Amino acid sequence: MRIAVFTDTFCPCLDGVVMSILNSTKLLAERGHKILIFAPSYGRRNDTVQLHENITVERQFSIALPSYKEFRFVTPDFGSITHKVKHFKPDIIHIHSFSTLGWLGTTIAKKYKKPYK
Repeated sequence: MRIAVFTDTFCPCLDGVVMSILNSTKLLAERGHKILIFAPSYGRRNDTVQLHENITVERQFSIALPSYKEFRFVTPDFGSITHKVKHFKPDIIHIHSFSTLGWLGTTIAKKYKKPYK
């Protein structure tokens, strides 16, 4: 199965959402599933990181909120992310938050008629 994951918090932040994503994607990847995670960057640039042979993280430009430094406000590039999702061809899209990346993941799932949760 191919799974696209959208989250507005990710490593190096280690809250419950991040731990849940890390644990579940690791178990799925070990069973052969391919996972593409869209997450905030914790710097000022986009980059792609390979966490496992079956887990890729696409970091998106983000800025820290003044009152909560661990949470990042992502300014997603709709065109680029849509292209990457289309190329990845996920079977399902999993949303872990409903901030900017979560909203975008839901929008893309509806556009491509993919199940999302």
